Amino acid sequence: MVRRSSWSQCGRAAGAGGPVLGHHFRGGVVTPVMTVSSLQPRTLVGMGLSRRMLVLLDVLVGVLSLINLLSVLSATAPTRWTTPAGVAGSLLTAGCWLSWRLRPRHLWLQLLVVAAALAALGGGGAVPLLLTLLAICLVVADAGLGQGVVGLLFFAAVGAVAMYLWGRDWESILLESVAAAVLGGLGLVLGQLLRELESERRTNLRLVTELRARHDVEKELMLADERSRSARELHDGLGHRLTLIGMSLEYAERVRESAPEQAFAEVGRARQQASEALAYMRRWVRALNPPRETDLSGIAAFEAIADSFRGTGLTVRIRQTGSECPLGREASLFAYRLVQEGLTNVLRHSGADEVEITVHWQQEGIRIELEDNGAESGAPELSGAEPGFGLRSLAERAEQLGGGFSARVAERGVRLSGVVPAGAGR
Repeated sequence: MVRRSSWSQCGRAAGAGGPVLGHHFRGGVVTPVMTVSSLQPRTLVGMGLSRRMLVLLDVLVGVLSLINLLSVLSATAPTRWTTPAGVAGSLLTAGCWLSWRLRPRHLWLQLLVVAAALAALGGGGAVPLLLTLLAICLVVADAGLGQGVVGLLFFAAVGAVAMYLWGRDWESILLESVAAAVLGGLGLVLGQLLRELESERRTNLRLVTELRARHDVEKELMLADERSRSARELHDGLGHRLTLIGMSLEYAERVRESAPEQAFAEVGRARQQASEALAYMRRWVRALNPPRETDLSGIAAFEAIADSFRGTGLTVRIRQTGSECPLGREASLFAYRLVQEGLTNVLRHSGADEVEITVHWQQEGIRIELEDNGAESGAPELSGAEPGFGLRSLAERAEQLGGGFSARVAERGVRLSGVVPAGAGR
């Protein structure tokens, strides 16, 4: 039993941080498969923070913790509880960060806020505030705005209690608490910004994954349609000839004694049909198995392709205008594919026996035109249906390279034309 999955299910799986489902086309059935193993968990390690950025954060937290520790130990008038609190807070800050880096969990970042608030009790000046700002920012980005607000309120409460124990007046406590809240609010804003950027990144990643999956399905369906169309054409062409051969031989067998001359004539017609069937099969074998790329380039490569098709009875003439110039890798590959696909389409669809290839070497690039003497009805791509996979791929590739591609009916038959910049792919 084949299970089907919708695109909405694919989106829900990606949005939940789970594996993303794509689809493959096998045997006429679309089946779900994994297109990516899974999205990373929604923690800062799984966000868009690069390894270099995480290393910088490691250094920043370590340096700030060390500075705060040294400030507490070198205090001129420490109390009996400020030094232990500052030392413990500095060590716990470094420990919570290291624990989070080894095993990313929301709890470690929440404890980091507590440790930074404890470090502030040691009177380390602005360093504990910077640690708290960083901790709140990371909590919001990792666990959400609500967790960040809780951390900020906890830090403000601890700071107010600490200042009260230090003997500050209420006015100073209020002013410094407001300043700490403003600084913590900055951490909330930065953390929320990181979280929204991460959400947008994950949404874009999911959309790209879905588009790639759609493209893969569309590609499979188009290839399946081309295989089906090729099978019908092969059956109609070769099957018809084989049927005529069988009928001729059967008739010759019936009249071989009563009308030997007619029997020999039917055998001759059967031999002619067999020759045509063999030539037809050779054309299809060449069309279904085009020549592979060679180390040749330019006109020499085009001549090599033409030679491989001339053995099918197809007359291929190549001419050029302008002086041959070196092409970039992508431009050269496009030109090679254009000639190859054009000749393949002639064999498979147009019924032509002559093809003329014109290569225009221009200063800004190369333009190639293929024109056959087949009938328009023999080119399904031009009869109003969707273009075949080969021609569509050429058009997309030409656009990507900054060029163009067209297929239209000409005076003699069908004309393919493609142009790309010479430097594409260098």
